[in-house]
Amino acid sequence: LQRLSLAGNSIGLDDASILADGFLSHCHCLVELNLSYAKLDGASLHKLVDCIGSLAHLEVLNLRNNAIGPEGAGLLSRQALPSLKRLRVLDLRMCKLGKDGATELAHTDAMLDSLEELELGDTQALRAFVAGLAGHSEADERRLIGPWLMRFKRAALDGTSDAGNSEIQPVAIGLRRVLGLEVLSLRNCNLSDMDVEALASSLYKLTRLKELDLTGCSMSAAAVQGLASALGALLDLEVLSLAGSKFGTEGAAALAQMAMPRLAQLREFRLLGC
Repeated sequence: LQRLSLAGNSIGLDDASILADGFLSHCHCLVELNLSYAKLDGASLHKLVDCIGSLAHLEVLNLRNNAIGPEGAGLLSRQALPSLKRLRVLDLRMCKLGKDGATELAHTDAMLDSLEELELGDTQALRAFVAGLAGHSEADERRLIGPWLMRFKRAALDGTSDAGNSEIQPVAIGLRRVLGLEVLSLRNCNLSDMDVEALASSLYKLTRLKELDLTGCSMSAAAVQGLASALGALLDLEVLSLAGSKFGTEGAAALAQMAMPRLAQLREFRLLGC
């Protein structure tokens, strides 16, 4: 058996025990496992997690719309994902992971070696995941650049009215791990000078970036002066928005001197309200 779908079935504690001990433990060649919409919670997943971790050939794991929460994310991170060396696709949309659960996943080093698609379906969870990447040491950076980090093309990490600056710096630092990024949005993140400094250091590594949206980030003139050089390193950049940051003539002069002469591919530049 290579593909198994139990999508839509209600799997309680007893069902999970039977599924793990009486069935999945014998499916050594399983490549795809779909347990989406199965009403799994953290306790039910606890019964299944070791068995899932034993599926050495598993490439696709779909747990969409199961309320496993941070507890379930921790179980997967510690007891299953490190053993799934061939896992390419992990779908955890609508799983109520929250920030804590997403951070747990970011600390699963081995998962990053093979994963191509990670679906979290939640901007805040994705921000927490990217921020969690920043917790890895620089010595581990080469090992952490798995295929999914190169194929992860788009990141919408927009801010909200209740998002404090304390969240932004680790997100900005974590972005330097996502080397294949082509589209990045950080709209309404209210970036301080220190946030922009952290973002600039990551932009130097995001050489494939084509679109960068910093609309409504309230960047100061000093911040934009520091950012300009990093923007100039984005030679493939086609769309740039700095709208809503009142950086004035000082910021504009830095952009004109250090960024614009190098952005030969730029076709859209938004500066409304600057």
